Amino acid sequence: MGLTKFFIIPTTASVVIPASLISFNSNFSDELVLATYQSYINEEIAEEAYQEFSIKTIYFENDREVFNGFSSGAFDLAILSSSTLEEAVKKGLVKKIDWDKFQPLKDKLKNNGGAGTNGQKKNWGSVYSPVVEKFFSSPEISNYGVPYFLSYLAFAYSGEDLLKNGKERGDFSTSQQMSWSDLIAKIIADERFKTTDGFPKLGMVEDELTLFSLSKLSQKQETEKGQGPSETEKLFEPEKKQSESQFYKQFFQINESGINKGKLGPRPLFLSPDSAVLSEMLCKGELAGAFVYNGDALYAQTMIDDGDCEEEEETGDDEDEDLNDSQDTSDSSDSDSSDSSKPKRKIKIITGSPTLWFLDSIAISAQVSPEKENKIYEFLNKLSFEGLDKFSKLHAKREKILKDSDDEEDSDSEEENGEKEESDGSDSWLIRNFLEIQYTPALKDFSSCIKGETNGQ
Repeated sequence: MGLTKFFIIPTTASVVIPASLISFNSNFSDELVLATYQSYINEEIAEEAYQEFSIKTIYFENDREVFNGFSSGAFDLAILSSSTLEEAVKKGLVKKIDWDKFQPLKDKLKNNGGAGTNGQKKNWGSVYSPVVEKFFSSPEISNYGVPYFLSYLAFAYSGEDLLKNGKERGDFSTSQQMSWSDLIAKIIADERFKTTDGFPKLGMVEDELTLFSLSKLSQKQETEKGQGPSETEKLFEPEKKQSESQFYKQFFQINESGINKGKLGPRPLFLSPDSAVLSEMLCKGELAGAFVYNGDALYAQTMIDDGDCEEEEETGDDEDEDLNDSQDTSDSSDSDSSDSSKPKRKIKIITGSPTLWFLDSIAISAQVSPEKENKIYEFLNKLSFEGLDKFSKLHAKREKILKDSDDEEDSDSEEENGEKEESDGSDSWLIRNFLEIQYTPALKDFSSCIKGETNGQ
């Protein structure tokens, strides 16, 4: 949408390049190409995947670029949203998933003695969360995609509580919700989200799915009380077939909801196709709030906790003082000890009603050769299911780490005494990728493990 594109200097394993510029057929070489969203895979894992499986990671800004990549043979596998995957299936661009090739799942997926083939009669509830099961009611999703991560649309912000009645997710805990239209009304009435010195303080992920979803959710007459699940789902059916005029219409609907220069000032909204950019701006305080996905908010908080953000020096606003709980925001402290004593920014999230879940899955190009397909399944096994049977051990270990996280000496002494467990699964790609990306796991046991950690804090 006219925004500056951010390109990464390529390594051997990853490169940012528009799909339209790729015309080679990857079947001519042993190299495999994985196409995914920016900041959507652990970069160390991407490097290791290249070394072990010759899989190069290419980043796109819109997953619909994969249509050209698959049809030309440029991409061998890709991470797609559910709506894009369904469209790719209809275009004949993807292969059916052979679930029998995932050894950790073979016994779990058997349903009363009949495992079925390619998504038929599988016991999905033994492996995946209830949310994924709902997505799997569509055969295009269960037959053609391996679930990667779940996410839900949320509003992330810092400073004073936006709601005074507890209807928000403080520290990412589940709570009551309010309608999206009421939430937007709260946001536009809050001074901190209004344009300051010509720069917007409110952000949003710039992609078709987010724009479409928020424009629909912001319409008060469609999102208020008494709405059943089937009616909620109907709101998003048209997203599958969006014309260019319909796409731009979403901007006007968001504008009509109150997110406009009349309510928020000139340049009321900062848009970026890369959610990591928004996470960093939230982390630094450059944005006061943003419509992002839950993993983006968690990523911003992780950067803050790890000290990876240099916050804006101008902290004169009341909410910044409340947030930092500190009257001294000068640059008088350069030492680690002084920085560690300063309270850190806290990212809070609110989810409107209805909760809007998204599932991203990994799909395989229909043009992949049998030889490459075998290598792809080896990669998917390692990325998606390695350590599947070790979540209970991991949960026990991580709860202990959380309790001792403020006492580095205790942690060091444990390592010196050789108490580190070798087989808890924490070094698996599955765990490492989650810790980097922070979106909701699709696997049932993994999701339960994470929820247990949260409840135990």
